[in-house]
Amino acid sequence: MQLALARLEGVYEAKVSFGEQRAWVQYDPQKVTAAQMIEAVQRAGFGAEVLASD
Repeated sequence: MQLALARLEGVYEAKVSFGEQRAWVQYDPQKVTAAQMIEAVQRAGFGAEVLASD
């Protein structure tokens, strides 16, 4: 999943915690959308949804 996110243009950093079932992503919203990131994660065989950051 981390590699699937990292391969997207506009993603600067992706960290995944399978134990917490979460990913933290730093990205440029003018280059990549949340929908594109979700699609990439789903293509990698995982579920995904956007959670608001603190």
